[in-house]
Amino acid sequence: MVEFDKPEAFPAEAAVAQEHGGKLEGTVFAFVQGAAWRSAHRYQRDVTCNGRPSRSETFWEESESDSVYAMGQLIETHPVYSFRFGFTNRRILLPDGTWIEPGSQTNVFVGAINIEGGVHEETKGNFYVQVVNYRDNLKHYRRCGKAWAEQCLTGFRSFHIVDDGPAVGEYVFGQTLDGPTSRKHFVYRVDRSTSPEHPFWQQQTM
Repeated sequence: MVEFDKPEAFPAEAAVAQEHGGKLEGTVFAFVQGAAWRSAHRYQRDVTCNGRPSRSETFWEESESDSVYAMGQLIETHPVYSFRFGFTNRRILLPDGTWIEPGSQTNVFVGAINIEGGVHEETKGNFYVQVVNYRDNLKHYRRCGKAWAEQCLTGFRSFHIVDDGPAVGEYVFGQTLDGPTSRKHFVYRVDRSTSPEHPFWQQQTM
């Protein structure tokens, strides 16, 4: 992401402020590109099928994504200096000053693929554009002799942070929970640099 002056991002609002003797100030983030990686995961639970104990299985496969959407801003109200960042499927700003709607972009969704001799899966539910859209967008279920797949909802759909703003050449490292009772734990690092090169681009870590 790159820093972008608010008057350039919101020219109509800046013009109104100027007409009334004011000035639109601040910095927003324009989205350049994003990438994500998801490791494979599988878990089982005890269930009852026709009155008998059994096991259900839920899993998803490893997958990558270059369909990622995010937005944010710098908060520079003295003495506060921080930043806000989050993934979003609402409209986002691009470095050339234009805006796009993620839902208006080309997004391809593939349901369950059945191979002769293998487990037959039914595709259930609706598919829609998420903040991160993996190439393999499926979550698989096995229960009581049935097999089906649904859209795998990304954990990043609820990731929003506000933290101290790093100086140029420095970074912020932090962690947060997805709500006070959640077991979902986010660990993040935010670098601020004058270089267009991302220091950890497409690095896969767990």
